[in-house]
Amino acid sequence: MKKIFFMSIFISLLFVNIVMATTKYGENEIPILVVNDEIIRYEDNYGEMKDNRVYVPLKDFSKAIGGKMEWNEDTKRAIIRKDTKWIEFDCNLKAILTSHNILILDSFYIKENTSMIPLRYVAEYFGYEIRYDLHENYVQVYNLIDSKEMEVLKIIKDKVKKERLFIKAEIKRKREEEARRASMEMKKYGKIVYITFDDGPGKYSLKILNILKKYNVKATFFMLSNRIKNYEDVVRSQVEYGNTIGLHGVSHNVKIIYSSPKKLVSEMQICNDALEKVTGIRTNLVRVPYGSVPYMKKPFRRAITRAGYNVWDWNVDSKDGLKLNVPPNEIIRQVKKQLPYQNQPIILFHETKSTVEALPIILDYLTKQGYIILPIESEDRPYNFWPTM
Repeated sequence: MKKIFFMSIFISLLFVNIVMATTKYGENEIPILVVNDEIIRYEDNYGEMKDNRVYVPLKDFSKAIGGKMEWNEDTKRAIIRKDTKWIEFDCNLKAILTSHNILILDSFYIKENTSMIPLRYVAEYFGYEIRYDLHENYVQVYNLIDSKEMEVLKIIKDKVKKERLFIKAEIKRKREEEARRASMEMKKYGKIVYITFDDGPGKYSLKILNILKKYNVKATFFMLSNRIKNYEDVVRSQVEYGNTIGLHGVSHNVKIIYSSPKKLVSEMQICNDALEKVTGIRTNLVRVPYGSVPYMKKPFRRAITRAGYNVWDWNVDSKDGLKLNVPPNEIIRQVKKQLPYQNQPIILFHETKSTVEALPIILDYLTKQGYIILPIESEDRPYNFWPTM
């Protein structure tokens, strides 16, 4: 038990460290670099403000001014040449040497194998003027245009706004990639449990979300299309927090949704369209109403998989949906009773008042048992009841 517990802590810390590495700087804190009136897009690392100075990646700056960059692997030195001038960067000494024999020690630094150089000094050495816009948080180096000319400023500010949106999307993508990578590592070595909720969203969704936030865990919500439309803000909040969304169809009526394989797929497509309209994302995660036994006969299974969906059932039933007002203690008892029999538990919940009351106790219990609570991801291998059919 102790071994599992400490392994869980180690993997959890791994996850936190990986995600923090990509969230250290918000998109609004990154100084955007403009050369004359052109935005310079950072390739490997973003520019940053440090000790009231702007530092930018050496390679990006050299390319931006049309300089020629040389690298000597033996001496660990880089040189930027432009016209008759050059600057040498000694990565061992963190020193700058210019073609005018000026030596400056401790003048730049290395960040994730990227040389971060002081923008003002290097730009001015190569004959550029420099201007900061603190309100829009961009820095402009220029030698060809009047940087204060109003029309030029307007063009630059429009470009900066677009670049800020690009950076925001890029940071979000990197965070998601790192979180997914950390999640995959945890799934290899950790004691994993998936928490899932059906039939939402609804009036208890925000309470459930706040509980998940309190415990710093994420879950998967299988939603109905009409409820997605009725609780748009809730759905967006779920996605923004990092919960994953699955499809639960439209009708939730056995006679309708299982009337034909085509109807089953159609309901999931309609549900996916509703999700995309509200959040801008689509999903391949599906939980069919009442589970895949006994309704998902072979033609239905073939149709849903050909449509690109992964069907997820459960292996721990909290029994919170059996009747109205199931006592919270009964929900807790069912989870504790079934949990030990599953290598990778997938717990079925519904969005009810009793579930809201039971959830904190269950999360406490799972944590103390050494479980790592994760949402289901699109690339995860689906679990369903089909082998029994």
